[in-house]
Amino acid sequence: MLKLLATAAALCFLGSTAHAVIIPWTAALDQAQEVPTPVAVPGAGGSASGTIDTVTGDLAWMVTFSGISGPATGLHFHAPAAPGATAGVQVNIGNISGLNSPSNGSAIITIAQVGELLAGDWYINLHTQLNGSGEIRGQVDAVPVPAALPLMLAGMAALGVVAHRRKRQA
Repeated sequence: MLKLLATAAALCFLGSTAHAVIIPWTAALDQAQEVPTPVAVPGAGGSASGTIDTVTGDLAWMVTFSGISGPATGLHFHAPAAPGATAGVQVNIGNISGLNSPSNGSAIITIAQVGELLAGDWYINLHTQLNGSGEIRGQVDAVPVPAALPLMLAGMAALGVVAHRRKRQA
């Protein structure tokens, strides 16, 4: 239910703004988040950060990693998937900005994809020859923008009223 409220609030927020809002995001990459469980590589890890423009869909990133088992063979944003679930490639980071650390770049995504990312349904996955399905992974976490908080709370309150009314009608 909370995920539904967060997604709806993000979409309300997106639909109600005429001005671009640049929202920062972060991701901590490690083997514990990887699905399926990879061959263990002590010390493999990384981090990612960037921004998403809620109007244009401009997604910018900087991904750093170290301690992996060998050269990266793939680096992608995947979605939509909650932690512990898998999904298809949405943005091929490696094709855009390379497979070396750091990897900096940007791409334009759809407004629907922006909503998924803000709802926490995107993750970054780094692949190697040893771990072809993925060696390290990190769920993208949007960092709340203080100015957006009142609008998001208002949207969540409105959704709560709707849910309460539906519950009373049932």
